[in-house]
Amino acid sequence: MKTFRYKFLPIIYLLLSVVAVAVIVGASFCVRNALNFDGRVFHLVLDLAFLAVNLFVLLIVALALIVSRYEVIEQKGLFLRLGIFRFNMSVEKISQFIHVVHEQKLVIKYQDDKFISVVISQKKFDEFYSAVHSINDKTAFLVDNGENLE
Repeated sequence: MKTFRYKFLPIIYLLLSVVAVAVIVGASFCVRNALNFDGRVFHLVLDLAFLAVNLFVLLIVALALIVSRYEVIEQKGLFLRLGIFRFNMSVEKISQFIHVVHEQKLVIKYQDDKFISVVISQKKFDEFYSAVHSINDKTAFLVDNGENLE
């Protein structure tokens, strides 16, 4: 099995950082309230529950970013894993891989003229193509320099 990390846009990492800061600020208020316990158990439980939920959500989002990847499994095919979700991408129906140079992206073209953009590092395009090509050797690799490919 070969894996290729999903390449998120920098804005996603920025948003995750903002959420992490918000969770940390919220957690600090919860801890402050817990340390200033005034005998009201309901408020203490509510603060601690809020803290636990915030930290859990942050952990889930961070783990989803870490484990997001494409998996090329011999004899089984191509899978996209985004967090806890796993999507099967039919390798048998792929007709072409197109490296769109001016946009720095790799596009998969299916036999029924549907397209999917592969979001990985540009350095891994050839390795990704080779891994999928080992399963379906009928695929072609084209480079689009801004000219019409047809």
